[in-house]
Amino acid sequence: DIIQFPVSGYRSPYLSISKKNYINNLDILKQAGYTYDSSISNYKLKKLLLENNFMSQSSLPIEVIPLCSFNSKPISFNLAGGSTWRILPSFLTYFLLRSNLTTNNSSLYLHPYEFGPTINPFRIIRKSKIIRASYLYLRWNINRPSIEKILRKLASSNNVNVTPLKQDLSKLPNISK
Repeated sequence: DIIQFPVSGYRSPYLSISKKNYINNLDILKQAGYTYDSSISNYKLKKLLLENNFMSQSSLPIEVIPLCSFNSKPISFNLAGGSTWRILPSFLTYFLLRSNLTTNNSSLYLHPYEFGPTINPFRIIRKSKIIRASYLYLRWNINRPSIEKILRKLASSNNVNVTPLKQDLSKLPNISK
């Protein structure tokens, strides 16, 4: 209701959608009216497609726009944003995002709380939960300036195209490359 537009895409909170039943979950999302999902990293999606004998993403119930991921055996991890961008040094995150070790044509995610002033969880959590509030303070605030720094560098790169996702997915490049 707030944005005054229909919601056509889905990204599960905390990337919590089950990877074990991911393809079945896409059917549920389709029944709910979603046209795309972005709740899985590219390396996990490729692994699931192989395990389930899918030849390509086009045979899935809805479009999947995977999250950017780093993949260099034996290490693979989500590099799409959030905590990863704050934990890794910004120069390393920027280097990995531009390297051939990350996925092309994938999505990034950034939370509204990752911009603007420092968030103080102590004002919303009772004093009896001081450990939880301390954890959230660190999680939400550690290295926050690096996110804007990385975005600005990416936006000024000549080989990186940062584009907001539109409702018409047919105009996007082939994601599965």
